[in-house]
Amino acid sequence: MKIVILTLVVIQLVIIGWFWRFLPPQVPLFFSRPWGEDQLVAPVYLFLIPGLGAGSLLVNFVLNYLVSKEEGLLRRVADYSSFILALFCLVALIQIFRLII
Repeated sequence: MKIVILTLVVIQLVIIGWFWRFLPPQVPLFFSRPWGEDQLVAPVYLFLIPGLGAGSLLVNFVLNYLVSKEEGLLRRVADYSSFILALFCLVALIQIFRLII
């Protein structure tokens, strides 16, 4: 499962790298803010999205290291939640690029 999560994070980085030259000076990222300038950030902030997935993977590694082998359910919950977060980050990144390009 961790390989799949890492693959999703790498796919996000590849998408950002592939479309980097097409990005405008500001891109929408904070959709919870009111419409307009408050949603816009510099393109470098798009790296927060794969960073969130990578951070989740790191927390998952630490949790699996600290939790004993007998706690299989906790390990699976951590794996699946990290996978879902990485998948949602990929979908969010694709949606942002669909808005821009």
